[in-house]
Amino acid sequence: MATQKSTQAAPIRAIEALLGEITSAAYFTESLHAKLDVTEGDKDDEIHALRQVVARMGWMADMALHRLGSHNCLREGRAQDWLLTPVTLDAFRAGAQS
Repeated sequence: MATQKSTQAAPIRAIEALLGEITSAAYFTESLHAKLDVTEGDKDDEIHALRQVVARMGWMADMALHRLGSHNCLREGRAQDWLLTPVTLDAFRAGAQS
């Protein structure tokens, strides 16, 4: 029985590690996006679309980690923390506090 549990735990740890990598990559990509100084135009739209895709990937991985009970999740699987822009998220949080 103990052997079966340890062989089942290894794939779960591997999945958890992979999800952690995805979450971290999305987080750091999102952080880099926030530091970009982009002018209006097509490039701005492309970068915004890329941010949305990366944020969605990060949210999905973070949500999976949270549901696994992992301590590696960054934002406890909360969609708003991943998917809203920093300005919108700040306004959202300010509205929730009032």
